[in-house]
Amino acid sequence: MANGIDPFRYLQQVSENYELINTREEINAVLDELEFVFELVEPQFQDLATDLIAKLTTKLKQLDD
Repeated sequence: MANGIDPFRYLQQVSENYELINTREEINAVLDELEFVFELVEPQFQDLATDLIAKLTTKLKQLDD
């Protein structure tokens, strides 16, 4: 745990709640947090963060369509 954050738990929560993250504000907030968490997790676990970032970025772009 770093800075009071359990990065693995946070990644799990984002994964579980992905379908509920729908507004531009929610997506941007989670993306900011994921970028921070990405730096905290060991390299072998960064794939999950990268995947979530990519999925949320796609969701954000779809709001522009």
